[in-house]
Amino acid sequence: MVAVALTRNRDIRFGPQKSPEKGSDLGNPGRITFYFNYISAGMFRKIQLAFIFIFMLAGCDPRGCNIFWQPNFYGYISREDLIRIPLIQPYELLTLSNLDTDSIDYSDYNTVSWELRFKNPGKDHINTTDFNVVNGVIYGNGKRTRNAPNDCFVIIPARKLEKTFESETEWKAYLINLGIDPEKLLRPWPVFKKFEKDLVLPWYDPEKGIFPEKKKT
Repeated sequence: MVAVALTRNRDIRFGPQKSPEKGSDLGNPGRITFYFNYISAGMFRKIQLAFIFIFMLAGCDPRGCNIFWQPNFYGYISREDLIRIPLIQPYELLTLSNLDTDSIDYSDYNTVSWELRFKNPGKDHINTTDFNVVNGVIYGNGKRTRNAPNDCFVIIPARKLEKTFESETEWKAYLINLGIDPEKLLRPWPVFKKFEKDLVLPWYDPEKGIFPEKKKT
């Protein structure tokens, strides 16, 4: 077996070394330790980080590990301690990964919401309990949660439009004007469970030719 030893002084020789202590790994037959001569502090740190990178990737599920890289926007289910539902890039619904059920019915206003983060200046996020993605439009509301902000919203990524409505009536009228039925809403947890299993969504299923927006030709 070949071992690589990096020491603090970073000033040792190439070649087999004998251990100063009897029984240590350096004295075992067949074990050779290579030492690197005159490695700078900066290079030493880079080598350490490279080893950490390799070990972390070795234990990663690519569907959830995007610390160092991100696959297709629709190709992973979690990041850090959050689980996600991709909507239309770059928008996504997020919630804590330890919340894996939605047993709340419509009469319970303490239902767990998912966070939808805005991208335009001046707005932060909105809490979402019901939503949908239709014809390049993201819409929904957080009316089944007490956690503000939980207004109705419409997002059209292609137009960089993010619009919120305190009036549900105005929200519905706006969607109808876009040719969208405001009553057709989805709940996040069933959508996430399907996505977690198959990496498909009602608005994204490449094998069936379903995409949230028309592909540019």
